[in-house]
Amino acid sequence: NFSWAQRIYRAIFLPPSAKRASQITTNSLFTAKDVVNSLGINIRKIKVIHHSTTDNQFSENGSPKDIVVFKKYGLKIPYILSVANALPHKNLDGLLNGCVLLAQRGIKFELVLAGAPMKFHKKLRELIDSSPIFDRVKLLGYVPDSDLPALYRGATVYVFPSIFEGFGVPLIEAMITGIPVLAANRGALPEIAGGAAMLVDPDPQNLAKGLQKVLSDQELRSKMRNQGFRRAKEFTFRKTAEQTLGLIIETGNSSRSLS
Repeated sequence: NFSWAQRIYRAIFLPPSAKRASQITTNSLFTAKDVVNSLGINIRKIKVIHHSTTDNQFSENGSPKDIVVFKKYGLKIPYILSVANALPHKNLDGLLNGCVLLAQRGIKFELVLAGAPMKFHKKLRELIDSSPIFDRVKLLGYVPDSDLPALYRGATVYVFPSIFEGFGVPLIEAMITGIPVLAANRGALPEIAGGAAMLVDPDPQNLAKGLQKVLSDQELRSKMRNQGFRRAKEFTFRKTAEQTLGLIIETGNSSRSLS
């Protein structure tokens, strides 16, 4: 996904920079292990500080603006939602194929995909247009942050099918707004979900099976929603800021003691 110039820059400057650093912070334990394996960094030099999402922007409480947002994008609620760009590791083609299987089983749904039109966006558009469920899929492109809470609240289930993630902020955003989450059992997603999402292998068959289970079971959705609320409360700006400040102070004190 990176240009050759970006790859060369990272190969030349990132490893020595990481080795010279007194401390390294990563946004997940998965990423920390990746740094250890890729750069040979001692795990004791790494502090895991989870990201958070915008405090107070996302909540389960709807507003009159929600209706405006639904009309703006022509959405028929409820729907399946995924918020991601079209880069290959986001696995939106796998999700699309999973939804084809879902339609073949007679399940009624609409799939809404939101994400800035970056590299591979045109290819995704072509895949949708040639799909047997093209009329059930809405590719919204870029959605302003102010519209995202309503977009989440209108969904029946949020799907995070990525085959690689270092964290996964949309997972937390969905949980805060009270949406059940179906996520891939890859990368940092199991760590961030913390048992509050349904995890599946991110192939079309298992994505379809998971979606069918969530869509057809209201009691399960309610249970997942409550679990998500509890898990999302563990990710706050204050907690991230306090842990980051603590690491800065600790690193500064260590530097002074060595001088």
